[in-house]
Amino acid sequence: MECIIKPMETEAEIEGKGRVHWESWHETYEGLVDAGYMEGVTLEKCVQTAHQWRENILVAKDGDRVIGFAAYGACQGGALPGHGEVFALYVLREYQGRGVGYGLMNAAAERLSAYPKMAVWVLEGNERAIRFYQRYGFCFDGAEAELVLGTPVTELRMICDRRGERTGAYRRKPRRKTGGTFLPSHFLNRLPRPFTASPMLSAVSLALTPLITASSCSVGRSMPVSFSSAPAGSLRNCFCSASSLLIFSTMSSMIFLMSM
Repeated sequence: MECIIKPMETEAEIEGKGRVHWESWHETYEGLVDAGYMEGVTLEKCVQTAHQWRENILVAKDGDRVIGFAAYGACQGGALPGHGEVFALYVLREYQGRGVGYGLMNAAAERLSAYPKMAVWVLEGNERAIRFYQRYGFCFDGAEAELVLGTPVTELRMICDRRGERTGAYRRKPRRKTGGTFLPSHFLNRLPRPFTASPMLSAVSLALTPLITASSCSVGRSMPVSFSSAPAGSLRNCFCSASSLLIFSTMSSMIFLMSM
């Protein structure tokens, strides 16, 4: 496939955009939107809409065939001044998962480069679209709108902040990988400094070395498989080892807190 993305210009591209709109609507919203309303979304109406709204439309083409489109512009309604908006983005199902949607979004974002933030509205339950927008960098900001498409449905707003700032209360904190374990960044900032950074802590850790060694050896020798079959001496050694480990754990906690 050799996909090109360009502004919608020719009559064939307008007709193709209308067909994609019609096919994608039925592919995407079957089961999410009232069946009676879906019957009213005809090819003729979608082509008519394509002729009426020609500006700020990008089409994706495979050869001469229009396979997707995006509509973009300044955010409407005054609710988000200074935001750009992607009003619609549709790709034929047979071309989904092949980078066409990302190409259209990138092209729309480039034309909205004057806006630090972009908004989209997505129908609640349209999980494929939600995952796509989340991968691109959009996050829910908590805004909702109710539409009546035969029956009431809910649209959810998502925002993409190009500056990398947190958007709304729904965005999860980024995680960083360290040593094979994923830890939140706020926890990483509180990890203790190395013991060598403090002479006092180094001395304490050295003083505990014999206790650590003795405890490890004692547990290795004396821990029975089951208490019921172990001799009294083994049980006594086990409890002594446990006491040593408790002391060691307490001292280790003190060292950790002193180093923070």
